[in-house]
Amino acid sequence: MGPLGAGVNGKYLQFYKGEILDNPACNSDLTHAVVIVGFGVEETKSGKEEYWILKNEWGNFWGEKGYFSIKKK
Repeated sequence: MGPLGAGVNGKYLQFYKGEILDNPACNSDLTHAVVIVGFGVEETKSGKEEYWILKNEWGNFWGEKGYFSIKKK
């Protein structure tokens, strides 16, 4: 098993600040390639929230040191 390539709508990543991204529009009009490198689970008030961890090519100063999290659908 290894990393997996994926596509997202890069328009919604521009202002990412480090939370688990939960925007269904990220899955439409795929304009940007990323790499899925892992997954996680976060406890929230409404239960467990599963998410993917993705690596972006915009450098270590973007997002969470070049990575971001998106809600698993």
